[in-house]
Amino acid sequence: MRIGLAKGRLFHEWKSLVGPRISAISAPIDVRGKTLLLEVKDPVWRTELSLMQEKILDVINGYPELPEVKKIRFVGRRIKGVKE
Repeated sequence: MRIGLAKGRLFHEWKSLVGPRISAISAPIDVRGKTLLLEVKDPVWRTELSLMQEKILDVINGYPELPEVKKIRFVGRRIKGVKE
């Protein structure tokens, strides 16, 4: 499967993959190489999800139609109109 289609599927299926609680406070931004960039609402949740990283990776990598991800990079909430 092409990486663009696989990324699109990951973004579209995020809520069903990780559940409503985690999807409410996080959103996939991009997959670069084998690293998932994951936007998380606040630092407390970034810490919590970093502790759950292996479980999240297991879920993602359990589906061959999704991109292979080896690492998650957690980033803070991006504000529209502000460049990084």
